[in-house]
Amino acid sequence: MSTIETRLLALEKSNRRYKKIVSSLVLVAGLISVMAFTKKNVIPDLLQARNFEVVNTQGSVVARMTTLDGSGRISTFNTSGGKMMDMIPNDAGGGALIVYDGKGNMNARITYTEGGGGSIGVYNGSGKQVIRFGNTTGGA
Repeated sequence: MSTIETRLLALEKSNRRYKKIVSSLVLVAGLISVMAFTKKNVIPDLLQARNFEVVNTQGSVVARMTTLDGSGRISTFNTSGGKMMDMIPNDAGGGALIVYDGKGNMNARITYTEGGGGSIGVYNGSGKQVIRFGNTTGGA
């Protein structure tokens, strides 16, 4: 074989190697770009936080989940920041639902009572309880 033929064979071999390298790089770049722009919808099974707030488009808090005395608490607020509802623990180890007028004044309260059962209280505009339905600790 002549030197020209030897050099041509080496050049063709080198050319095939470079074609394979460039093709592989183009394929890898294509795969990376496809995977980078694919939207992934990850839905976790559990979200945990010490506090959680929901805000409206103006950035005002409209709902808050937090703790109170080691138990859970959920509060809702109107657009001006006034409290509308509160779900809180009570002293008897149960829960209470309190409804406000949006200015911080209590309108109604539903709560668990000690010994079982519950009570409902209705309040006037000055915060005084005017009606109460409930049972006694003896169950009456």
